[in-house]
Amino acid sequence: MGIRWLNFLLYKEKTMKTLLTFIISLMIMSVNGQSLCDTAQEVTIYTVCDIMPSSNITFEQLADILNQLIDLNKHTIPYGETIFLTFLINCRGEAFDYRFRNLEDEELKNSIINIFKSNLVWTPGMIKIGDKTKVIEFDKYVYIVIENNQFKLYSDNPKANTKKGKKKK
Repeated sequence: MGIRWLNFLLYKEKTMKTLLTFIISLMIMSVNGQSLCDTAQEVTIYTVCDIMPSSNITFEQLADILNQLIDLNKHTIPYGETIFLTFLINCRGEAFDYRFRNLEDEELKNSIINIFKSNLVWTPGMIKIGDKTKVIEFDKYVYIVIENNQFKLYSDNPKANTKKGKKKK
């Protein structure tokens, strides 16, 4: 049975090309792919830690870059809404798995992600365990607000402290 299968693959050029393409794709993904550092079955991904991940530039600087490179007049955006972006930063400082909430414009999503990827270099987050520190997997939250046709970026929800409640009598 094994020899028949080998003969089938050798004589079927199209099948062989497909198989080789698949194998090469897997090899490239494993070399270039970003992944979590902790390979345990149950991985802890933190949202709060002792030493937060930090980037090489500020969010204000990144907002300036977004404003220079993206013409918001060409996109459909939710005016006055906060766009919620999350992504993972692994223990090597690699950012990946970008996810948006409440943004439907695929071209705008891709532009924002590409600008984040090409301009931000991350130092991973850490937790303290006794006298030692351990680098961790971290889920980073970014709030993107578009005001006056300009991007503004926040690491905390800008609307969290602006809601006015009724006073109780």
